[in-house]
Amino acid sequence: MMKKYSKNRPTTLIKYLQRLIVLAVMISISPQLAAQLCSKNDTPETISPSNYKRNDIGELLDLRVNNNNLTWRRCLYGQQWDNASQSCTGNPVKLNWQNALLTAKSNGWRLPNTKELMSIIDRQCFSPPLHPVLFPEAPASLTSGLWTSTPLQTNLDGTETYTAAWTIGLGHGKLRHQTINQLNFVIFVKN
Repeated sequence: MMKKYSKNRPTTLIKYLQRLIVLAVMISISPQLAAQLCSKNDTPETISPSNYKRNDIGELLDLRVNNNNLTWRRCLYGQQWDNASQSCTGNPVKLNWQNALLTAKSNGWRLPNTKELMSIIDRQCFSPPLHPVLFPEAPASLTSGLWTSTPLQTNLDGTETYTAAWTIGLGHGKLRHQTINQLNFVIFVKN
C-alpha cells in the first residue's frame, strides 16, 4: 500500500524554503535589509508578550511559573535601552565565552544556561528567533549566536578547562556548540 502524504506538507516546505532563500539573499546584499521572518500560521505560539512584565529601564520579568522569576535585559550587550522609542540603540558587541561570563558578572548579571535561553526563543520567528516586541533590534545572523553559560562538557577530573560552550543560533534558533574563543552576542539574565 502506498503511503499518503498530507497535501499541506509540501506547501509548508515550499513556503519555508522560499523564506529561507529570500532571507539568504537579503542578508548577502545587506544585513541591515534583513527583516525578521515569522510564520504565525505554521507554528503554534511559543512566546507571548503577556507572559512578561516590562519596565522603563529595558528589563523583562518572566512571569511564567517554570522560569523562577527570571529578569532579562531586553537589549544585547553593547546596546542601550531607549524608553521613549521602546527600542535598543547602539550596536551589539560580540565577545568570546570567557569575556561574556566576566562581563555579565561585572555588571550584576549572568549568562543564561541553555534551558533558560531556549525558553525565550520564539519558534514562530527566525533571523532573529527572538520575539520582536520583547527583544527589539536583536541582530539577524546566520553565523553568530547568543552565548549560554553552559560548557559543552565538564572534565571527568573536576577541572574547569573548557574548550566549547553552547550557543543559540540567531538565524534558526537552534542549540549548537562553538569553541570558547569564537565571538558571539550576549544577553544577560538574573534571578
